[in-house]
Amino acid sequence: MELPHKPGTPAIILCHGAFDEPHGKTAHGLLRFGRIYDIVAVIDRELAGKTAQDVDPDFPPVPILRSVSEALEELDPEVLLIGAAPPGGKLTPEWKEEIIEAVQAGLDVVSGLHEFLSKDPDISEAAEESGSRLIDVRKPRKELFRVADGSARDVDATVVLTAGTDCAVGKMSAAIELVERLREEGVEAAFLATGQTSIMIGAEDGVVVDRMPGDFMAGAIEELVVRLAEDHEIVVVEGQGALSHPAYSGVTLAILHGAWPDAVVLVHDPVREVRDGFPRFRVPDPRTEVTLIESLSAAEIVSVVLRTWDERLAEKLSSEGYLVERLGDLRRTVDRVLEIHRMGR
Repeated sequence: MELPHKPGTPAIILCHGAFDEPHGKTAHGLLRFGRIYDIVAVIDRELAGKTAQDVDPDFPPVPILRSVSEALEELDPEVLLIGAAPPGGKLTPEWKEEIIEAVQAGLDVVSGLHEFLSKDPDISEAAEESGSRLIDVRKPRKELFRVADGSARDVDATVVLTAGTDCAVGKMSAAIELVERLREEGVEAAFLATGQTSIMIGAEDGVVVDRMPGDFMAGAIEELVVRLAEDHEIVVVEGQGALSHPAYSGVTLAILHGAWPDAVVLVHDPVREVRDGFPRFRVPDPRTEVTLIESLSAAEIVSVVLRTWDERLAEKLSSEGYLVERLGDLRRTVDRVLEIHRMGR
């Protein structure tokens, strides 16, 4: 999915009550990795007066404001980005009011919510009057409604998948780092997004896989791999969930089957004992996930990437032959991916 805005477009992020929480990860991703939008402010009434850098030193020092009104008075944004889901996942009257205010001021709105803004009569009416565009990145792409047929196996490009032992462990971050480092090596690398955050960041192409009909999930990924492989040497596919995840493994498996990867990078967080949002489910040992991946794919497990460094685990995995690296420092992983690429796997 290609967004209609040019790089450098000034934007504000709506993120009430979530910017300093894990479920504000869309906002976090936009600030860390965004390729399209120049973020000029974050809107979070609970943190107003601070800067994003006060929340996380890795963020730029953009101001956190109390409301869209304040942003419109002080700045000149062109786009409102929805940076988190409201409490309960539904649009509250307060969030809706702020969105309508932005639309009435002529701002486009880009949203990854399950609830489509373009289907809301009040927001749609305001957009029709102002000429603003409502972009729901979770809307299924009907041109990708196809059953997988194995065509991704035949591409000349090398396909790399970032897998994980849980949700929100750093699969997207690893994919972006791989693409950036590969480009530094002079390789034409593409980032294939499979979630709303990475689409909003500005991946070369992508689809929110969990909104596609089940029969077409693998086919959609396969189609995008084939398209990107036409003019890229390496395609890096963002994984979702985990094969061992009781709730989300269906999406994970569809991505694995659709991508037909040559190489897999597995991301794991050693300090996480239970699954994110599922306290009754324990996070497995990374070797369990490796076994599942290898039972379903011929891809090489290139490395185990640790979101949080654990020296004992790293030594143990290394002694068993695994390449272990820290998220944010994937130099040896990139070297191995390049070896696989040169061998023409």
